[in-house]
Amino acid sequence: MSRKGTRKAPAKAKGKPKDTNAPKRPQSSYFLFMNERRPILKKEHQDKSMTDISKLISKEWKELADKSEYVDRAAQLKEAHKVALEEYKQTDAFKQYQQKLAAWEDEQKAADSEDEPEARGRGAAKRPSRAAAAKKNGSAAAAKRKKQAAAQDEESELESGEESSSSESEESSSEEEESEEEVSSKGRKKKATQSSNKKGKSK
Repeated sequence: MSRKGTRKAPAKAKGKPKDTNAPKRPQSSYFLFMNERRPILKKEHQDKSMTDISKLISKEWKELADKSEYVDRAAQLKEAHKVALEEYKQTDAFKQYQQKLAAWEDEQKAADSEDEPEARGRGAAKRPSRAAAAKKNGSAAAAKRKKQAAAQDEESELESGEESSSSESEESSSEEEESEEEVSSKGRKKKATQSSNKKGKSK
């Protein structure tokens, strides 16, 4: 049963072909010294590992005052390698290697060109388009503005409610004061009438 969404791994690119017929590169002065000293030190220090032997060789090379013997030998080997390489470039084996190398380079270019569109497609799928991003940002801004407007409306309603309640309380207090004044005035009138009646009777 095949799984959906699985992607086949890309094939590993072949390594650069080696020219096995070409002359070997010459050794450096240090490698000449190392190849000379390694077997001697291995006999002298049989209990040591190859890592320890390499450390001993490196120490001896640093402490060696006269390296001219090995430097001269390395220079001679380098000149001999140049001559051998120029002779090899004239052979059919070198031409065949050049053809194999050119074919390998073409394969590398083709593989790179196939990978580029796939990589761009993966990047485009991950990143939203500018239009979609702008639309998303616009919707968020509109929702924010709507929320702010609703909050402002709620505040204005609260303020108007407070004003109406305060005005109602003021009106009720004024009405109470007027009723109190009427009651007090009626009481005064009643007392004045009663006192006048008493005076009339006494006469």
